[in-house]
Amino acid sequence: MRRLLLIAIALCLAASSCKASNNGQTVAKVNGETISANRLALALKFELSKYDPKVADDTKRVDALKKSLLDEMIKKRVLVKAAERSGVALTDSELSEFYTYYKSRYTEGTFQKMLEFKGINYDEWKAEKKREAIIEKFLEKELVSKIDVTDTEIKKYYKQHMKDFSKGDEVRARQILVAYPKLASELREKASSGENFASLAQEYSMAPEGKRGGDLGWFSRGIMPKAFDEACFPLPAGEISPVVKTEFGYHIFKVMERRGSHSVKLEDVKDKIVARIKQQKMEVMFDKWYDELEIDADIHINEDVLKNVTAPKEIK
Repeated sequence: MRRLLLIAIALCLAASSCKASNNGQTVAKVNGETISANRLALALKFELSKYDPKVADDTKRVDALKKSLLDEMIKKRVLVKAAERSGVALTDSELSEFYTYYKSRYTEGTFQKMLEFKGINYDEWKAEKKREAIIEKFLEKELVSKIDVTDTEIKKYYKQHMKDFSKGDEVRARQILVAYPKLASELREKASSGENFASLAQEYSMAPEGKRGGDLGWFSRGIMPKAFDEACFPLPAGEISPVVKTEFGYHIFKVMERRGSHSVKLEDVKDKIVARIKQQKMEVMFDKWYDELEIDADIHINEDVLKNVTAPKEIK
C-alpha cells in the first residue's frame, strides 16, 4: 500500500561537500515538470547515510530506495498539479507566513548553516516549502476537513493504547548540532568549561530548536533517534555528553532534568490522539483518492537514467 504523503513532508536532501555525477539528465517528468537525476542522487545519498555502509553495496536495496524516493518526488508533483487544477492557491500573505514560520525556527546564522548542510540554496528551499504549503492546503481541503473524530473514538483509543501514554523515565535535554567534528569538539570544550550551553546553541546550532537554546523538551526512550537515547539517558542532570556523530551531523547534548515513570491523563494527550485517529482515517482514504489523481497525471520515467543514478561521493 502506498505510504501516506503526510502534510508538510520534507524531502531530505543530501549534505553539502559532495560531487554529483548525473549532470544534465532527467530521471522523470510529471505533467511537464522535470525531476533531475542530480536531485534523486542527492536524496539517495542522504537516505543511504541512515543505514549501515554495507547497504550501499546491496544493489537490490539501493534500487528499491531509488524507486521509493522517486515515487515520493512524483507524488508531490502530482499533488501540486491537482491542487492547482482544483483551485487551491496560496496568497502572498499565506506563503510569506509559511516561509516565516519555518525560517523563524533558526537564527540567521544557523539557517545558512542548515542550507549548507543540506546542499541547497535559498531559492531551492523556498521552492520546496512552497510545494509543501500547497500540498498541506490541498490535503486539508480534500481530506482532513472531511474527517470527524468523536469523543467515543478518543476514549476508546486511549483505553486501547494505555501503554503508549504511560511514560517511562524521561529526560529534558538541550543539543547543539553542527556539520563539522572540529567545531563540535571546540563547542563541547567551551560548554564543559562553563560557557552557557543555551547561548552556544543559539549561536552555532543548525538544528531547528537552536533558536530556543537547543531545548529538545522532555522525551522518553524510543521517541528520539537511538543515538540521542544512548547519549542522554546515562547522563545525570547537568552533565554534557561526548560529541555524537549521526546522519544529521555532530551533536553535543546536555541533560537539564530527569524524572521517573508516570501516566499521562487523557486531557493531556487528547490532541495527539485526535491527530493519530485522523491520520489512520486519512491513510484509508488516501490510496484510492491518490490513485484517481495519478490516472490523470502525465508521468514519464526514464528507466535507463534511473538505473544509472548513483549516490554522489564525498569530497576528500
